Amino acid sequence: FSGSNMALGQYHYEQGNLQDAAFRFRFVTFFYPRHADAWAWLAKAQLAMGDSGKGAKTLQHLFSIAPNHAEGRALIAEMQARAEKAS
Repeated sequence: FSGSNMALGQYHYEQGNLQDAAFRFRFVTFFYPRHADAWAWLAKAQLAMGDSGKGAKTLQHLFSIAPNHAEGRALIAEMQARAEKAS
């Protein structure tokens, strides 16, 4: 169940269907609230859609359940680099 929805979400993300991707990842987190990779992919989709507020909030939740999640840390570094480049 979670695997097929994760795969669909990743497929949609790679195809640029970010709303559909976010829906799939949100769906997984609803049924598996401690699924760290689903939270990371959801944040990635939110950030790709330009919603840094939601993305940051999702990352905060991710770190509350998986403090050392590598993909989450990479997304934080990417956000910081964008912020520095914009200023």
